[in-house]
Order: sequence, then structure tokens, then C-alpha cells
Amino acid sequence: MGNQSSRIIEKTKKSRPVKQVRRRSTLSHRSAPATISFRPDRRPSASGMIPTPGHHHIKRRKPSSVKSPEDLREWDRLQRQHYLLKNARGTNCCAMDKMETIPETILDVDTGNGIWAFEMAIEYPCSRVIGLGHRSVPEQAGRPSNLEYIQGDINQTWAIPSGSVDLIFQRAMGPTMTTEQWAHVLSENTRVLKPGGYIEWVECDVMHHRPGPIQQAFDQYIQQEWETKHMDFFYTDTFDQLITGQATMELKDHMTWDIPIGEWHDEIHGKQLGFINQDVQKASYRNKKPYYTTAWAMDSEEYDAAVQALLLEFEDYKSFSRFHCWLAKKSIDPSSP
Repeated sequence: MGNQSSRIIEKTKKSRPVKQVRRRSTLSHRSAPATISFRPDRRPSASGMIPTPGHHHIKRRKPSSVKSPEDLREWDRLQRQHYLLKNARGTNCCAMDKMETIPETILDVDTGNGIWAFEMAIEYPCSRVIGLGHRSVPEQAGRPSNLEYIQGDINQTWAIPSGSVDLIFQRAMGPTMTTEQWAHVLSENTRVLKPGGYIEWVECDVMHHRPGPIQQAFDQYIQQEWETKHMDFFYTDTFDQLITGQATMELKDHMTWDIPIGEWHDEIHGKQLGFINQDVQKASYRNKKPYYTTAWAMDSEEYDAAVQALLLEFEDYKSFSRFHCWLAKKSIDPSSP
């Protein structure tokens, strides 16, 4: 990887790519394709971004509560990714539009830094919100009383009673899951969800769309890495089948959002989302630098040069990320009272 990336960088310096036709970011439904720019019911505010109620309650962790600088950097990246998706989708949870009543219990699986669960607890004070994850959640100022966190391995049996949850939310779990682990998580989803309850999954294609040569090389090596770990690099292409393979689950919707990487989009909202997305991409490569430089046999300077060249590629090639959202409902047993 090291020699290959060096050749690509030198080639890129000598010849800039030919300009391509721009592609507008769109929201599309698999059942009824559309060309709608983001969500028409949640346009940006006067400041240019969709308001994010409750975000002012979140404070950075105190240095004493952070295990390492790497933890803090990854926590910040997750924070930016959260607001990227919230602004692109116009909501924290699409499933709420499908549900007839406010859910009594909401479960956030692999809660990460807990920001999604925190905001949902603020927005729905009558709901009990649970964040389940393998690591302890950082300190949160003003944590609401209807929010609790449970630390546990999601690849083991969850400490959640069967049939006790009305709404389950999962996001960005693909990069940590093998095919076998997905089967277990889907099984646990079905177990803890009430009949008639909803599950929402939000995932992103691992490969980048319209990548430049350096990003293509990175994606190729990431795909090889996934295969050695028995992970499905193209899992978003087959996730519909994973859901419908659960006997009691009915797939209700599958939506996609194409979010620019960089500020190449025509619309101001697209430019703002692209700026945030590029920052998230950069942070991801920065945070994983120790791992990638070892796995790909690259020295520090060479890796930094490749990542810097990626930032130029995103603009030149009009690159974008494709995010998916699946909504599924657990069937109601006709024999139940």
C-alpha cells in the first residue's frame, strides 16, 4: 500500500482530474424513487443549518474523564457525525413518523457517546430512553431523568427483557460487525421488541461514491481487510434480505441520502453538509492513523500526504457518501389477546 499510494500521489500532483458533471444530493425511497433535495419539511434556519434542540446541553468531557486523547478525538468525530445525519435527514428518528403513539420505551443500541439517546430523552420526556453500549458513556451535563445507560456487550444476550421495547435505533454499526454478529444482533432486536414496535437502522456504504485514485486505493485495501475479518464490505446491498429473513419482521421503508464530501454542491445546504462530512472523513482517517500506517506499511509522512491529497480529490471528483435508513416493524401475533 505504501509504494502504491506514493505513486498515486505523485501522479495526482502532475495531472489534475478532468472536471465531471455534478451530481446533486438526493433523498430517495427504494419503493418510489424521487429527486428531493434533503427534506423539504425541515429546511435550514436563517443561520443555514437546521436547529438541533438540546445540543447546548452537551459539553465536552473534562480532561480527567477522558481515558486518552484518542478517545476524545473519536468522541468529537461521533458528535459531528451525529449532527451531520440529523441535519441531512431533518430528524433524529424517521420511525417516529410511522408510529401511531409516542413510544413508552426507546432503546439505542451501541449508543457510543450517547448523544442520540440524550437528545431523544429531551425531545420525548414521557418516554423511557435506554442507551446500550460496550463502553461507559462520557459525562453529560443536564442528563434527563428518563435516560439511563446500560454497559454491556451487544454481541452477547442483552440485559433487556423480551418484548419490552417500542422503538429500537441503531446507527453506524456495520464497521464493527461480522456477518455472524449481525445475525445475533438482529435476533436480539426481534426478542426485545414489542409486537407492533419499530426498528430503525442507519448505515453508510463503506465504499466512497465517485472516488479519486487515492480513495479507490484506500477503499480497495479496506475491502481486503474486511474480508479477512469475515465482514461484508457490501452489507448495505443485502441488508434488506437480512431484515426480511427475520420471520416476524416486516420491512416498511428503505431510504437513502447522498451527502457530498466537500463544498462542491450547488446549494448552500449541500455545501454545509459537505463541509461537515469532509471534516468527519478527515477525522476518521486521522483517528485511525496508528492502525492504518501499520496495516498498510506506510510511514507517518506518507500517510499524512495521502490523506491531504484525499481532501482535494473529494472536491475534484464530486465525491459523496450514501447513507441508508431502514424501517422495520415487528408483526403482531394474531393469536395474542
